[in-house]
Amino acid sequence: MRKLQRHAYEGKELGLSELRMFGWASTPRAADLGLKRHTHKNAYEICLIDRGSVQWWVGHAIYQLNRGDIYITRPDEPHGGIDEVMHPCTLYWLILPVPAQSNSLPGLTCKQTRALFSELEQMTQRTFASSVLLQSHFRQMHVELQDQSDFQPAGRRAVLHQLLIQLLRDHAQAIAHPNHRQRSKVIANAMQWMSDHLDEDQSIEDIASQVGLGVSRFHERFLAEVGLTPAEYRMHLRVRQAQQLLRNTGQTITQISFDLGFSSSQYFATVFKKIVGMTPGQYRQTQPLPWQ
Repeated sequence: MRKLQRHAYEGKELGLSELRMFGWASTPRAADLGLKRHTHKNAYEICLIDRGSVQWWVGHAIYQLNRGDIYITRPDEPHGGIDEVMHPCTLYWLILPVPAQSNSLPGLTCKQTRALFSELEQMTQRTFASSVLLQSHFRQMHVELQDQSDFQPAGRRAVLHQLLIQLLRDHAQAIAHPNHRQRSKVIANAMQWMSDHLDEDQSIEDIASQVGLGVSRFHERFLAEVGLTPAEYRMHLRVRQAQQLLRNTGQTITQISFDLGFSSSQYFATVFKKIVGMTPGQYRQTQPLPWQ
């Protein structure tokens, strides 16, 4: 069974004075990675979801993030994870402090540094789709951080500059084409169909047939576009629906498990804990009960 993997680089190990941290993490089940309410003093946090799906909050807004999504928090902005855990996913993140007005980032002029942070400050969307190029820069930074050759830190700094410039370009693209997502109509239709038929015991073969694809091709395209397999995505949908029912109704856990198509309440509890980080009973105890 795969376990939590996490690499967080800072200080001398990071080797870039302009960054506070760069990290990569991959977890097959919900994990406590410090996603309680927190802030980053005078620094931006920029995240890329590389695989899986997470729910994070900033202020009073909740964001559902999937594969390829960028997520940005501003300096000193309170944020955290729904249920205070990291849901099953693979992600990259970096923490970029705002330099003093008279200072420049290494390798950039003062004018370029001011322009960079001015654009970050004026961003109107904190989450948007990343390009393949931006994703490759995050992955390459992780590779560079494992390289101890004489070309460091020059290699890391070069990738960081490319990453930040591409981030601004991707945001501009998202503003120019607000309805553009890297998700095909076929996969979007499959996602909607699964959402509309949560309580039905449909196989992946049935879902693939609904959208006119063979099983292997459907599985491959769904994973590439969504970041989860069709089975994983459907399980996430069922667990999110279960959370709503646990919060808002007096149904028993057994009733909820069978209504959502789980074969047993024990299996439901196992899946729920993997995704949410606690059992259904524990989750219900943490929530207000408006139905009482």
